Amino acid sequence: MRKITEKNSVPMKLTKAATALLSAIYCLFMPAMTGAGLLYNGRSYGAELSRVGALFIVAAALMSAAAVLCFFRKKTANVLAVIFSFSGASLCLAMLRKLCIHADRSGWSDKFTMEQISHMYQRRLLPCILPAVLIIAVSVIQLRRKNGGDEEYTSIL
Repeated sequence: MRKITEKNSVPMKLTKAATALLSAIYCLFMPAMTGAGLLYNGRSYGAELSRVGALFIVAAALMSAAAVLCFFRKKTANVLAVIFSFSGASLCLAMLRKLCIHADRSGWSDKFTMEQISHMYQRRLLPCILPAVLIIAVSVIQLRRKNGGDEEYTSIL
């Protein structure tokens, strides 16, 4: 048996690396670009979809801030990461629902495949759930540590 410190744990490092990569793609890029597109075409879509676009950008900012905060070992940062991740993902999913309802009612579809646009939005934005769950998991693990992660435990590996 060997001693492993929590802060040097390989699974935690791998989880944080996966969280960083997935957060950059699904928590920052996808919602922010969706929101930017809705804002850019706001005149043709109307005020309601412009607000949805702005809230997508807010959700992206919240989830991205949570992703950054979960890398710190401070208690306050991890508590904020849990709050920001949950609220950002919830806001993103609520705005996705509004957008899909509007797209289906308006009959938006892809020109080439005739697939409903709401399905495209769902494929792009539903995966934000995974990094949000990873952020919450990493933060909760770090919050459960005593003395900022300096405790040691014995591994059977």
